[in-house]
Amino acid sequence: MEMKPPADTEAFESPPPAKGGSAGFYVPETNPAPQPPDQQLEQALASLREYARRCADLYHEAPLAYFTLTEEGIIEDVNRRGCELLGLERHELVGCRLAQWVAVADGEIFAQYCRKPATKPPRELRLRRRGHEIFYARLELRPLGTGHKLATITEISTAAREGCDATGGDAAEVKKRNEQLRRLMLDLTQTEQRERRRLAQFLHDQLQQLLIGASMSVQVLKLRQIEESSQRLLDKVDGALQEAISATRTMTTELCPVILHEAGLKPALAWLADQMMRKYGVHVGLDLDGLVDPMDDQLRPLLFESARELLFNIVKHGQTKKAWLRGGREADGRASLVVADDGAGFDPVAIEQHISAAGFGLYHIRQRLELLDGRMEIDSAPGCGCRVKLTGPSPQPTRLERAIRLLLVDDQKIVREGLARLLAEQPDLVVAAEAGDGQAALDLADAIPIDVVLMDINMPRMNGVEATHRLHERHPELPIIGLSIYEEQQMEAKMLAAGAAFYLSKGGPVEDLLAAIRRASRCGRAHPSA
Repeated sequence: MEMKPPADTEAFESPPPAKGGSAGFYVPETNPAPQPPDQQLEQALASLREYARRCADLYHEAPLAYFTLTEEGIIEDVNRRGCELLGLERHELVGCRLAQWVAVADGEIFAQYCRKPATKPPRELRLRRRGHEIFYARLELRPLGTGHKLATITEISTAAREGCDATGGDAAEVKKRNEQLRRLMLDLTQTEQRERRRLAQFLHDQLQQLLIGASMSVQVLKLRQIEESSQRLLDKVDGALQEAISATRTMTTELCPVILHEAGLKPALAWLADQMMRKYGVHVGLDLDGLVDPMDDQLRPLLFESARELLFNIVKHGQTKKAWLRGGREADGRASLVVADDGAGFDPVAIEQHISAAGFGLYHIRQRLELLDGRMEIDSAPGCGCRVKLTGPSPQPTRLERAIRLLLVDDQKIVREGLARLLAEQPDLVVAAEAGDGQAALDLADAIPIDVVLMDINMPRMNGVEATHRLHERHPELPIIGLSIYEEQQMEAKMLAAGAAFYLSKGGPVEDLLAAIRRASRCGRAHPSA
């Protein structure tokens, strides 16, 4: 017979168990009063909130970088480690595409990886931090139930990558290929500039001269007494020839602005600003006092062409008549140039998505700069204008700190080129700039640091004697060496009286010129810190 507990007892010892059974306690059945549905729902929601909080804490405090992405690859959430990895704040990342922080060279690799089936092994690629510092990382994408994806990114240290690249190759071989790619990029830039100059010279020396000659012949015919119908025909021919002459002059200037190679980047940008006002009515403010004129012939044309392309973008899409060019120097010595406007602006995320289809524009500029170890930064928003910062590669401090920076002044291009090649063989000498006349030399000496000037005598606009006199007045500590084909004592006396430290013949021994440069440099450098 089953025992029932007393009404006032919750539990009591049960009778001894039957053989083979076990002793225990009797626990009565209880029927607690049911909770109201609202209270049950509130408890369930509280439990869910606590669970969500714990999950969020695990997500945001995880030692790995997590990025929650939409189906379109837009960052919807990112944890603390992800922000640290890219050097950005959370509000700077949320709403942007993760592809924006992938190095341009690995953009297609990233796109293909995202298009693969949901289950895929991790992929090694290069990412960019704030300031566009490139680093290697391992990316893994995992699908989430909501159609979103979880991107896990782990930085790969240099030590971990030693001996292995993304495909398991040798690190030294990868470095070698990267250096080869960089040299090819430099060669491409040099070849492009050389062909531009060659084509511009052909247009100027050949085609323009033929057109001008034809126009003069037409002018002669127009002076003769001819029928009115023939006169109208000659007027049309002359008009067509004048348009052709104007077009070739414009093309010559656009292909190879003489001022860029003769006077340097700063005067060339000032000329560009004037052209934008003349042709398109866009006022370009200039703040170039801090601009460092690049020493090499690769970066200087690239910065100029990039600035021109960005200003054309303002004309086409900016919906404004105001722009600015600001030059500067980064803390590490890199030359920087900012092109800005207060116009319509745009969404950088949308541009980033289609940047590879932008032709020469932004994609071309960024790709070339990154291959030269430079970078491009875009800061814009719809209705808030646009600011694009171009930064050149790091200078080579080991050579330039020792090198004597020279300014070559000669109206004969072939002489300057020969002299530059000769001086380039000397490890302690570097040609910082070239000028085709005295006035250009004055402008360059005011704009960039120079240690020694090599000055020709007979030049257009301003001869060497006058240029030496003015240069000595402006920069008395800057040594000037006069160079001329004349050996007359009278010419030497004029140059020395104008302020030259030495006067040498162009046909004299090379050793004398090198010794004079080094002696002049020791006697007084214009910029000893350069």
